[in-house]
Order: sequence, then C-alpha cells, then structure tokens
Amino acid sequence: MTPPPRPVPTIAEIDERKRALLDHHLAQIAADPDGNPIFRPAALPDTHFTRFVIIEDHEMPALLVWESNHDGRDIDYMAAVAREVPQIDLVLGCCKDYPTDGTSDATWIDWMRARCYRSQAFYWAYRGTPRAQVQNDR
Repeated sequence: MTPPPRPVPTIAEIDERKRALLDHHLAQIAADPDGNPIFRPAALPDTHFTRFVIIEDHEMPALLVWESNHDGRDIDYMAAVAREVPQIDLVLGCCKDYPTDGTSDATWIDWMRARCYRSQAFYWAYRGTPRAQVQNDR
C-alpha cells in the first residue's frame, strides 16, 4: 500500500512590521493560484492540498499557518519546496526569525521543522492514493 498523505502544519509568528507586505503577497496568491509569481502548488507534484491562514487573537501575536498535505517524507517534501518554490521566501520572510536570503536549503528546512506541529485531525479523501494517481484518474 502506498504511504498515506502527510500533513505538515507550519506555524510561525508574523513580524508585524511586515504584515501589510504579507497581506499583499497572500492576495496575489489567492487571485491566481496557478500563475502568481510567489507560490504555485502545481510546482510541487506531491502536494494534495495547501493553504496559508492567518490566526489573529488579541491575547497573542498574529500567526501564519502554512498547511500542506503531501505524499512522502516531510524532510523530502521540504527539500522539494526549497528547491522548486524558492519564492515562498516572500511569504515566510514576513515571519519573525526567518532565515535571511542566501541561506542553505538545510537552514531553511531546520527553520521549517522547528515550527512544524503534529496535526490533531487530518482529512484524507483518497485513502492510499498518491497525488499522481489522483490526477491521472481525474
């Protein structure tokens, strides 16, 4: 049986000085998910589902959540993101303590892994079916 898709929820505190820029980038992505210059999920062939969400609460700092459900191991997926979608820096760079431009993929992956959390719930539409097969069957 094919390994199940895995959720990778990454949660990072937003740098409030960069909040307007983050909102701008997320609006660009939302306006054209397949053709925007920042983040195109289609560039990651193992991605089943992905989204960015901002959590705001007056009791705590604003948080950016990036949820990505994918096939394969988390570390391999993150390496693919670093390699195939380097423009994601424009979004994640609006978070506190984000590594500066020019860092290695390993540094980026370490930053991401330090902010990954285990999912408490996970919807799985096509049990045991990798994304490539879902796309083919459609």
